[in-house]
Amino acid sequence: MLLEPSPALYAFFFLQTFLFVPIIAVLAVLRFAVAGGHARLAGFVAILTAFGALFLQFGPALMGLYEGALPVIAGQITRAGLGLALPLAVSAPLLLSAVLPGRRWWGVDLLHMLALVSLLGLFIWTRVL
Repeated sequence: MLLEPSPALYAFFFLQTFLFVPIIAVLAVLRFAVAGGHARLAGFVAILTAFGALFLQFGPALMGLYEGALPVIAGQITRAGLGLALPLAVSAPLLLSAVLPGRRWWGVDLLHMLALVSLLGLFIWTRVL
């Protein structure tokens, strides 16, 4: 019981690894589909970063690459900043699209904020408390 990880740690790892980037990818596709102008361009950048992040997280294993430069570099990028650098980099263009002219569907921004606050809250919970 003393060395058993807390449920918050399990939830953080699950959200960080399997849920956050795909949620952002879906929200970015929605933003790109309905927005106009600069917000649409930021949505497209969010799509590219989300799919790039998904490739970095799961691509080498799905391609059967366990040795060499690609899995090492992908692992380093995925683990950068205590594992938060990649999710925050994916989230940044979608966050930017929320304040650019041409945005529509405030629900996309609400869901994005909910996912981001959940990720950061669990991160703080697991590091501090």
